[in-house]
Amino acid sequence: MLFRSSADTTLTVSQPLLRGLGRSVARRPLTSAELRREDAGRMQSLSEQQVAVEVAAAYYRVVSQQAFVEVARQSLLRSRQLREASEAKLDAGLVSQLDSLRSQQLVAQAETQLFDAQSAVEDARDQLAFLMGRPSGESFDVVAAVPRVSSDPIDVSSATRLAISNRLDLKSRQAARDDAENQIRYTRNQLLPQVDVNFALTRRETAQTFADSFALEGYRFATFFTIAMPVDRTTQQVDYQSALIDRERRRRDAAMLERQIGDNVKQAVRERDRLLRNVAAAETSVELSKREVEVAQMRYSNGLSNNLDVVTAEANLLQAEGRRIQALADSAVASLRLRAVLGIFNPRTDMTDVAGVFSLASTLPKP
Repeated sequence: MLFRSSADTTLTVSQPLLRGLGRSVARRPLTSAELRREDAGRMQSLSEQQVAVEVAAAYYRVVSQQAFVEVARQSLLRSRQLREASEAKLDAGLVSQLDSLRSQQLVAQAETQLFDAQSAVEDARDQLAFLMGRPSGESFDVVAAVPRVSSDPIDVSSATRLAISNRLDLKSRQAARDDAENQIRYTRNQLLPQVDVNFALTRRETAQTFADSFALEGYRFATFFTIAMPVDRTTQQVDYQSALIDRERRRRDAAMLERQIGDNVKQAVRERDRLLRNVAAAETSVELSKREVEVAQMRYSNGLSNNLDVVTAEANLLQAEGRRIQALADSAVASLRLRAVLGIFNPRTDMTDVAGVFSLASTLPKP
């Protein structure tokens, strides 16, 4: 019995000459994936900055409320001393009953303010625990100190340039703008005809045995071209025009964000300077209020006036202390926000240099 087998084997290598030519076209999906990965990393860094600023604001809120509790407690102590003095003078017939009633009302107001301050502390601690991912009501200590912000002047032009060169969201917009150029080149390439040069190593013969059909003899080298052009290129043309529109949109987005960054830097610098002025004014107001309380108490003790001046002075001092504490906390948070606006805020390193932030840096995940 005679056995014959048909051996038909071809190895072909194809190289595009127009459509699909170039490394940028071949690795277009990989380039897009790399861009998305880098953008995801930048978004993670932005989220970390936002969380760090929110935690710092909540932390300073706890510190400021605890300081206000102490101020309210001291005010209550002075109010009770005034009430005792007013009652003693009333028994001696040196003051009217109106003075005693005013002192009692001052004590009631001081107690209410102390209770409100203590409730505000609990609310602030719950908010901080939530931001740190801890159960509500968990006990933790905070350092009762708010760092003072440097009052050195900031050049807005230099700060704007620094922000434009460091802001991660702007880098994402710029990367998207550059990727739009790659997309245009890719879609333009898809409009070209398909012209490929092919290199083939082929064999087509009849083998006498089954084993001979797998032999390596009889191969021939062949070269040929393949040309293909679709009749309807509407889809490719639409993709190209869409890429052009998307490039212009991304250019406008990047330019608009640069303008917004400039405005944000100016606003952040003005806000920082305004809060620093508020701190200075609040501290001056506290000193004047303390002197006013001392003078009012001295005049009242010497019988030169009634206790209405003392009550008014105590109320003014409590308000001044509250404004000073709040101004200090706001200025500290504004300093962190300014660094975030400039794009130079690193939660893993900068937070360790802020007085009063106990272990926030250690609770952040390691890179």
